[in-house]
Amino acid sequence: MYLTRCHIEIGKLTFDFVKSVEVDSSWDMLTDTAKIVLPANIKVDKNKLSEQLSVGLPVLIQLGYGSVLETIFTGYVSDVKPSVPIEVMCEDEMWKLKQSDIVDSGRKTKLLPLLQKHIVGIDIKAIDAEIGAYHIDHISMAKYLETIKSDFGLFSFMRNKTLVVGLQYDPESAIKHRFNIDGKFKNISSDDLVFKRKDQVKIKVKAISNNSNGTKTEVELGDADGESRTLNFYNLSQSELQKAAEREINRLRYDGWRGSITAFGEPFVKHGDIVIIKQTEDGEKEGSYWIDSVKYQFGTSGYQQTIKLGARNV
Repeated sequence: MYLTRCHIEIGKLTFDFVKSVEVDSSWDMLTDTAKIVLPANIKVDKNKLSEQLSVGLPVLIQLGYGSVLETIFTGYVSDVKPSVPIEVMCEDEMWKLKQSDIVDSGRKTKLLPLLQKHIVGIDIKAIDAEIGAYHIDHISMAKYLETIKSDFGLFSFMRNKTLVVGLQYDPESAIKHRFNIDGKFKNISSDDLVFKRKDQVKIKVKAISNNSNGTKTEVELGDADGESRTLNFYNLSQSELQKAAEREINRLRYDGWRGSITAFGEPFVKHGDIVIIKQTEDGEKEGSYWIDSVKYQFGTSGYQQTIKLGARNV
């Protein structure tokens, strides 16, 4: 096994050794975050810390084994804790969108042209959606993306420096990874997986249409005591809402694994990729799942990825 390695750039500073790194990456968080704990003996003048590690400096984090390093995170310094050791808090490209201040309104528009109007220097990939009348009054674009999520159920996040809206599961960009959870070829360190049959899963889905005339139409299906999910749409009829709620229930009710696995740093995975779970003891429980989130941890104890499974990929 190759030795673990890291390469970190913060502004003009470069580190090939740190105490620890932790990165949280998910499509449902809006902002990916990172925490870098620098070595206690770092040669940084504490009196000039604010100059050398200032908020807004670009950050690059690469982790891996031997000569192979993967880019785990790119973003900006969001905070510096001048403790011993020094902790550098970072946010991805969404940090830039949090610095904006936007005023705009209109009667009817599509989402993508509105985003392109106010976001410069960042590529955008968004679902083709009508958002109707809108009003943005001195808030950041990041804050407005949170409004898009609450009003229409469209999640926003950064993927490879591209703003993605409403496309958390994208077959075009997904890479498939295989993990053996038991047997001779097991390549995970631990898991909290639970296998459930579809008849054991209780789900309650509420589908809401935000209509162009300002009213709302709602449909609720599923189990009264089930896990609650809410879907938001624009200008859908009652029958269309019914079908949307049924599709969501069918998507979430499946025979398969729920939970997460903790793997080593290879293969390198990202949220939005696909995990194929292999089990030697019971082939019927093998399956393919979307990845909802990944926590990367690097330090003296090694390099690990905690991978949370999403819906089954069928």
